[in-house]
Amino acid sequence: MALVAMDDEAAKYFDLAKQFEVREVATAPKWAIRAVDPLLRVVWLTDQHITDIDSIKMSHDALVYIRDVLKPDAVFITGDNIGTNPKGMKGASTTFQRQADFKAMLKKALREIPFWVIPGDNWPKDFDKVFGATHYSFDLGGFHFIFNTVDVTGQNNGCSRFSEKTWKWLRADLADHPSQPVIYLQHEPCLPPSFLDAPQLADLFDETPQLLLAIAGHLHLDLEFTKQHWSQWVGPSVGRSHRPGFKLIAFYSDQIVATTHEWDPASKNFRPINKFQRVKVPEALRSALHRLEPGETLAGYAELPPEPREINPRLDELAPIVMKNVKAFGLRFAMKRLLPQ
Repeated sequence: MALVAMDDEAAKYFDLAKQFEVREVATAPKWAIRAVDPLLRVVWLTDQHITDIDSIKMSHDALVYIRDVLKPDAVFITGDNIGTNPKGMKGASTTFQRQADFKAMLKKALREIPFWVIPGDNWPKDFDKVFGATHYSFDLGGFHFIFNTVDVTGQNNGCSRFSEKTWKWLRADLADHPSQPVIYLQHEPCLPPSFLDAPQLADLFDETPQLLLAIAGHLHLDLEFTKQHWSQWVGPSVGRSHRPGFKLIAFYSDQIVATTHEWDPASKNFRPINKFQRVKVPEALRSALHRLEPGETLAGYAELPPEPREINPRLDELAPIVMKNVKAFGLRFAMKRLLPQ
């Protein structure tokens, strides 16, 4: 389903899904225009796909624009980060060096802006050796953020699963934060069900009233889905996309609002466009929320110890299940959107 390495059937579904992207509007909705500053501002990047000179420049331009124009409190990055073939340091593997290069790029471009990263399905090897944990959570401004990653994967897109250790950690982490708004980040979305454990993950979110928003990339499309009390945002790709872009997310006490920034070929820079999304924060989950103060650090950090991703080719035998789930979801969603309510 991702933009790269698609067969004819996946490409057909990609073209169809483009019709359901978040739409640009003529004017900003009233709820997107606030007289007060947000409690927290975060830029969310995904699928930079840094593989050559052009993609290096695109990512660098995005990071500089974020640093100099948007100046957020933090940057979140949800995978498919870098696949270059660096010359390498003496004694270092190509996979280790590319991760080290990406980390150095982020530090140099973002300077003092903190960033948190997880790997995607492309180029995850040695991520843990350079960035550390791939399952972690923390509080920022009173919101609770969970960054999570699949543990075992085949070679085919979506043939991936969590370990039992990760399921146990995730359920415990959610149970430990019953009165805070929870935002979940992973490379692969569970809506559409883009990996083997996606249906079970969606069921867990259905049972977790404080889980308000899931954020993912992977599909290289700007999509939004709502299920019961929570929403799934799928972010546009910075790297390989028909409309390169990313999101600026403003966290208020009563709502979470995203605006989109896209690459403008005319000015050769990024610019805001009139795409707006929001998730409401229930009053019962607002008591711990507060404005992020200068120099304030994250609270309540927890993680699973870093481990390399396991490769299990037998999971590739389950690829038809992933496509079946995607087709079923796509049919339900299209019917819901197209039929009169």
